[in-house]
Amino acid sequence: MSILHVSSKAASAAWSAAQFVNKSLPESQLPTPSWSNSPLRKKKERTFPPLGPRWTRSVCPKCLLEIRNDILHNGLPEHSLTDETAAVEAEVLEEAGRVLLRKSCDRHGPLEDVLASDAQFFWKMERLYPGCDYERSDTDAHGIHAVRYGRGSYVLVDLTTRCNMKCSPCFMDANQLDHVYEPDLPEIKALLDHVASVRPKREFNILFSGGEPTISPHFLPAVEYANSIGLKRLHVATNGIRFAEDVEFARAARAAGLHGVFLQIDGMTEEKNAHRGIANYVDVKLKAIENINAAGMRVTLQVTVINGVNNDALGSIVEFATKNSGSIFGVLFQPIMFSGRDEEVDNETRYRKRYTLSQLASDLQIQTEVNWEPLRDWWPMASYSVFSTFADMLQPNRDRGAVVVNSHPDSAVFSAIIVNRETGEWHPIGSFFNVEQFLGDLEQIIDAARGPLLSRAQALFSVLRNLDVSKAPKDLRAIDLFHVFQQCMVRTASVGSDLWSTRLYDNDRWGIMFIGGMWFQDLFNYELPNLETSTAVVADAGLDPTRFVGAEVAFAFKNAGGWRQIVEAVRCAPSLAKWHKERGRHRIFANRQFVPIEQLAASRCAKEWACSNSETVTQASQEAEIISH
Repeated sequence: MSILHVSSKAASAAWSAAQFVNKSLPESQLPTPSWSNSPLRKKKERTFPPLGPRWTRSVCPKCLLEIRNDILHNGLPEHSLTDETAAVEAEVLEEAGRVLLRKSCDRHGPLEDVLASDAQFFWKMERLYPGCDYERSDTDAHGIHAVRYGRGSYVLVDLTTRCNMKCSPCFMDANQLDHVYEPDLPEIKALLDHVASVRPKREFNILFSGGEPTISPHFLPAVEYANSIGLKRLHVATNGIRFAEDVEFARAARAAGLHGVFLQIDGMTEEKNAHRGIANYVDVKLKAIENINAAGMRVTLQVTVINGVNNDALGSIVEFATKNSGSIFGVLFQPIMFSGRDEEVDNETRYRKRYTLSQLASDLQIQTEVNWEPLRDWWPMASYSVFSTFADMLQPNRDRGAVVVNSHPDSAVFSAIIVNRETGEWHPIGSFFNVEQFLGDLEQIIDAARGPLLSRAQALFSVLRNLDVSKAPKDLRAIDLFHVFQQCMVRTASVGSDLWSTRLYDNDRWGIMFIGGMWFQDLFNYELPNLETSTAVVADAGLDPTRFVGAEVAFAFKNAGGWRQIVEAVRCAPSLAKWHKERGRHRIFANRQFVPIEQLAASRCAKEWACSNSETVTQASQEAEIISH
């Protein structure tokens, strides 16, 4: 009998004994952390959004866009966008195994959209939601669209509306707007100063975004300034062209303080990326990964999923990530958001291209060869906040609280997989570990509030008792399991800036990788209570062009609800013609152009792996080799 097997049996008995004692004694109070004015909250004390089949509130897409355009062109006051003018009643219901949102406008009639193709999956995500974080105070600026709970786990700082590509889809319509908005460095610094001061004062990630943020002349100075004021979780969302073109650019970004890169890619073949308009798209991504890794950073693959375009090729992306886990930190799938270039999509196209998170879990089960089950191996992304509360309970005197992913369960899900960095072997953690019971155990530990020492002991018992040794990877050791648990804790709470980054980029034999699904709302599936818990927020300069009024706006309202266009207009973004006249044009890669890059080196092995699994990749690679020579 193995050590792990004996330990698991003993831990089960110890857990039962600990819970007997907990139930015999009154619950203790959770501490008030140094970064908050009130105690940490037990589950029964947290606020929950409306869940289950329900009547809710939404907006009429046509009314809201009409209001936005009247503000821009006809002098309608800006508050018309944030008040009840476009609000409508909506119903979330189950029908024929799917979950639908139905709403109707007196002027524009009824509208229906699909929230989930698998109702059982959808309702389970809602059932596992752990509750909202602390209330926010900065909710006045955005009215009915305001974010009301949580600090936000990712704060986006938009550096430009310009881009060096011309993709479809594009949630902000980059390079086809009639203006250019590119904040200067003082405004970027003011945005960063504000986001550093927002309460609840938790850890959070900065994500420099755009457009293409790396073509802004302020990108590197912005990273350096953010780092200088104590913000360490610094990332960029990019198409990767600048990183692929120049390894020294990647090194300069790392030296400035950049921690990680979200790299856009929609598949492992040129065919699945054809809508992006670059002929050697996969080579560009592989070269970017190579250069980013050489600079000491790792990549999160960021995938836009369009039904009927690339949803049949998602498994190969996960396989690529697991084979290259020394370079790839995780994968984030984002179903298409009908905004920007697609805000006026017709109903037929919307029905055809709509993709849901439940469909993601199902497609990945079909497209991979491991035992990956939608109802066992996926959880609401917000459930990870249980780790955050646990970390805050253990260390209440840190300057900032742990990162909390506060997102609504309908909008963000994830699956945790364990990867052998030496062999590429991988397994969903849920295939040998009872994650749902473990999360419940942690909630019990938090609610009992027995102090750091006893809480840590109970957590150890829980880890071991929820392990099914008979189903675990054969060479998984107790120390490997401990390292995986430590990785989960490090992701949510920093332990000193440099140490945190080093520990997060671990090289342990077995590592954890998160496969996420983030479903940003557009005006068709918009639910106002969903926005209140947005975990992806955008730093916002406000509507007064004479001064900075800091706030943070939900990503969905910023990009689908019309707020972006209003803010950029009142802050006097120059017309595209004026920008070109005064500053010239930047290069745009489109219409199947090739991006000139140096020959692939270290990442060639990753490409050969992809090639061995796809004739399409082989053909595209041969064409690229011929043309490049």
